[in-house]
Formats: sequence, structure tokens, C-alpha cells
Amino acid sequence: MRILIDTNIFIPMEDSAIQLDTKLAELHRLASTEHQILVHPSSKDDISRDKNDARRSSMLQRLNKYVELESPPQFLENEEEQLLGSPKKDNDRVDNLILLALHKNCVHWLVTQDEGIHKKAKTIGAYERVLSVDQAIRALLKTKEGQHRLYPNIKNVLCHTLNLNHKFFQSLRADYDGFDAWFSEKCSKTGRQAWACISGDDIHALAIYKQESSPIVTNDNRGLPGDVLKLCTFKVVKRGFKIGELLLMQAFNYASDNNLQFVYATVAPGQHEMLEDLFSEFGFSEYGTDSQGRDIVYVKEFPSILP
Repeated sequence: MRILIDTNIFIPMEDSAIQLDTKLAELHRLASTEHQILVHPSSKDDISRDKNDARRSSMLQRLNKYVELESPPQFLENEEEQLLGSPKKDNDRVDNLILLALHKNCVHWLVTQDEGIHKKAKTIGAYERVLSVDQAIRALLKTKEGQHRLYPNIKNVLCHTLNLNHKFFQSLRADYDGFDAWFSEKCSKTGRQAWACISGDDIHALAIYKQESSPIVTNDNRGLPGDVLKLCTFKVVKRGFKIGELLLMQAFNYASDNNLQFVYATVAPGQHEMLEDLFSEFGFSEYGTDSQGRDIVYVKEFPSILP
């Protein structure tokens, strides 16, 4: 998840001349471990207006620690006045640009203590996505609990902890040319996680997953709007124990707890009939052919309900 922080969050979080608020420390810990914290390029303008030379210089240097929102949207003609009203001060212009990035879905959340921004967010229908520090901490804790609420016999594991030499991966390696390189670069090195059914040294089932935002999933450029869950790898070797069903229920549990819109996966046609039957039984439907023109994309709509 991408979380944009306002200048009034960044400065007290980074100013070494003042004591760090415990809530800001908790926010940074929760957000930085599993999510991406971003700053808007316009925050530089805010900081540059600080009349305290030492603090201004220090904050501009510390700003470089953060990922800057790439290619932030700009207002079209008359768009700013229509959405948020004409800016009266330079600060208003910065606030409006930050809200525009949220409005255009460049980020999931905006965290700010600015009551004016919270009020403006109501006018563009983004009130639930503009959070105070307290609200952000509660939401992140809820998300963290949801990510790790597991069904019996299912463990949440980091991909890099799995032994690729295990026999479980032989068929995956045979089906997917370059599987080892993909697993190393896209799963292990990125900290991707998986739901697994493991007993001792035996791996009975595995579902590697990742969260995406509005991905294009077919070779005719059809996408899935909003935040979605992709089951990158889904394999069950132990039959007769409903493990595949448990893995799917785990995916649905995750989608529900994280307000995701869709769950999807790709399947090589004619090679995994049991998996195709399982997806169909649990409400997935064929959506098209994947971007490589090879596999069938199976999608289950999972409308989210905001808390």
C-alpha cells in the first residue's frame, strides 16, 4: 500500500531538535515495514518557505530519505476551482495538489493533521482515505491483523524461507521456464509472502500472493479497477484434505480484511483441470487470456465495504 504523508507529518517526524512523538514513531514503524511511505514534490515548497535557515536546510536534506511521488498529476484548466476552490495562499495550492494525487488514485491513503485538508477531502469524496495519525495507526493495525489472521493448518511465510530444492517445486520448474530466476527476483528479494500448508519437511500446498492496484491482466488490455489480490502461484499436492479450499478461503479472508475488489489467478489451459474446477466452484469466472497470450485469467469479484 502507498501512503502519502503531509508536510505536517514529515517535519515533526524528522526534526531532531524536538522530541519525537510516540504516535509518530508508531506510525512510521507500522507504515514502513510493509508499505511504502511517499512525499509529494510540493512538500519541498512548503519546507522552502520556513524562515529558520538551519531547520529548512536540515528538513530539505532529510526529505531525500523518502520516495517522492513520481509524476504527480497537475490540474487541468478550471479543474482546481471546480474540485477544491481557488487557492488563497501558497499553502492552499500545495494542499490542493496533494489532494489531487489522492483523487487521481496515485496513492491509497493521505496522512495529515491538517483539518483544512480533511474538510476539503469531503468535497471530492475521499474523506475515508484522508487519515489523522491516530486513524492511520488504527487502520494499519487492523490491516496487519487481517493479513495474519490464518485458517487452521495454513501458515503465512516469507518466500525466501522456502527451500527451492524441495521436490514440491519440481513441477512448477517444469511448467514455468525461468521459475528459479522469477522466484529469486520477484518473490525472495522483494519480501513477497505466501500461504503454505507445511508439516515437518513436507510442503502440501502453497499460494504465493501479492496485492496490486488497477492491474492490466489480459492481452487485450482489460484491467481490474481498484486494489486487487493476485494469486501468483497456487499448487496443492496433498489431496482429499480440502487444502485447496482452505487456501482460497484464506485469500478471501485477506481480501475482506483489506477491502480488496478482486481476487485473480492465471491457469495454463488444459493442464490443471482440478484447479480450474476449484476456481469455478468458488465463484471465479474466465476473464480472458493473460498479457503473454498464454494462460487463462480467472477472476472473482470481491466488492469491499469500507469500515
